[in-house]
Amino acid sequence: MTAIIKPHLADKLTAHNTATQPSSKSKISGDNFLLIPNPSSKKLVLLFSGTYKNGGRFDFWNVAQALKMHANVLLLNNGKNQWYQQGIPDFGKSLADSVAYIQKLAKELRTTEIYTVGVSMGGFGAVLFGSGLKAKVLAFGIDSLVCIPGSRSLKSMHPSTAIDIPDLKPLLIDRKLNFTLIVGEMDILDLYGASRLAGIPGIKTISVRGMDHGGGRYIDKTMGLASFIKNFIYNEALPRLNEEGQALNSQKLVESLYEAHCYNADTKWEQALEILDPLVKAYPTSEIAHYSLALNLIKLKKYKEARSHLCFVAAMTPDFISGRFYLAYCLRMEKQYKAALHLFLDQLKEKPESGPTLFNIGSTLLSMGEPDEALPYIEKAVEIQPNKKAYSQKLESLKA
Repeated sequence: MTAIIKPHLADKLTAHNTATQPSSKSKISGDNFLLIPNPSSKKLVLLFSGTYKNGGRFDFWNVAQALKMHANVLLLNNGKNQWYQQGIPDFGKSLADSVAYIQKLAKELRTTEIYTVGVSMGGFGAVLFGSGLKAKVLAFGIDSLVCIPGSRSLKSMHPSTAIDIPDLKPLLIDRKLNFTLIVGEMDILDLYGASRLAGIPGIKTISVRGMDHGGGRYIDKTMGLASFIKNFIYNEALPRLNEEGQALNSQKLVESLYEAHCYNADTKWEQALEILDPLVKAYPTSEIAHYSLALNLIKLKKYKEARSHLCFVAAMTPDFISGRFYLAYCLRMEKQYKAALHLFLDQLKEKPESGPTLFNIGSTLLSMGEPDEALPYIEKAVEIQPNKKAYSQKLESLKA
């Protein structure tokens, strides 16, 4: 990562040079924005896309279609993965330029209420712009401090990024936003990002059992994301999430999980094990503690030990597909092929384009002495992930 980190400056959000902004009436769409106006509404909803969106591509498309009857909707993306540090490329050359542009747009649309919504990098943008626009903010799964070890921002942020606001915590303490942050308890990075903000006035942090980084997908599947956001923009109580958890009540749990995560990222399996083994004993009902320990044990090839923890995870969070995948993988490594195959095939119904699942089905069938049955699964895995060397090698050997 070669991004340039500058000191935190809250005034980076202060609008300036509004006279140089292009008129918001001059266009309604571009590579980085799409406006869906609703002249009858006083509400403006900004929907911030996550990583790798450009050229008129946006997250929240279906949500926007549902919300356009209730509000003016502005879909946004960041072009390069700059975590919205330099604002929106179509709206000037800085974050302050973009905030000023949207303020002008809101005035022209005659709106009086602004809401910002985003997931992951988009959630970070929702907070940045929400602070500058004095908006009400809803975000899912964010790096509240960017470019820390193991983080998504460290892996995906564009090298050209000048990081003016690396940490949301001082900004949120200063600005006192009305901000709801929802994270999955099965994602250590999201848990850690939320735990840093828990307790700040104006911020409500919610963790969800059995949910990973895909918070928007989870809400959409369980209760409808558009309906959920509609409650948010009408300032109504958000529907209660049935799987709301308690992981954020223990800072020690979250910090220990993150420390172990960093060791595992550096392939220091034994050091991670020294943290995770006593952590599970201290928090015996924590699914993420059991899951983290299981993944660590798999790296150490201790499949039988890992399986017992994954059985707990599968029982407590049956909709968490990654838990069931690794349970099936352990069964396969223990040569319990029929049980493994049953689980893998069941998961394939949920994720028919999953390369790892297809490959493991093929490998399991090979171990069961059924190469003809295995071939189409491995061929499909290679088709989906052609750069996966293990997949192509297996296919070559099978054809040979």
